[in-house]
Amino acid sequence: MAHFDDNARTGLHALALGALLIGVPVLVVQLIDAWQTLPVTTDTHLLLIFRNGYLLPTDGPQLTLSGATRMERVGLAAATAVLAGTLATLACTPLRRRVPHWAVGRWTAGIALLVLVWSALALPVEDARVEDGRIVRHSRTAILGELALPFTGTTQVLDTPQPAWEREEWPDGRSVLLVRVGAQRLPVASTRADHSAVDAALALLNRGQ
Repeated sequence: MAHFDDNARTGLHALALGALLIGVPVLVVQLIDAWQTLPVTTDTHLLLIFRNGYLLPTDGPQLTLSGATRMERVGLAAATAVLAGTLATLACTPLRRRVPHWAVGRWTAGIALLVLVWSALALPVEDARVEDGRIVRHSRTAILGELALPFTGTTQVLDTPQPAWEREEWPDGRSVLLVRVGAQRLPVASTRADHSAVDAALALLNRGQ
């Protein structure tokens, strides 16, 4: 059996810890995603392309309007948390004789990371649910880009007994679903799925799910 020196063992321990810290959360997210989507057995599974990587409850929003993938949002959350921790450390540096500024920075970064990753995974800035005769849209305040501020937002209920759904291609490559309400065309959902999947979802919405 091979024997490793102290430096090699330390490196292996750090590698194992890093894999654990990254791998376990990723696995948990994948399991939650599968748990939420596998029970869908009706044609409403066609709308799953509009989740954009968000973990949405089966009785919650069906559509999200987002330009970023799940991992892009998580990466932005991590970078923002590090920035917040750095700023907190710098702000407390003049008081370092009385305040443990490094500890303040670490705690700030840790708390910010938890909140922002939760936002990146489960809180769309824009989401909607299609119900009988109406569309319920929810908008949250964006902290930075696609990251929503928890416990904020407004709800808009659109009474649309027979909504007219349309598709529009945006310059960033997304297919965006719009609903026509009177003279308005409101963007409700987006996806980067192929056109055949978008057409199938559009047909489902137009005939009433």
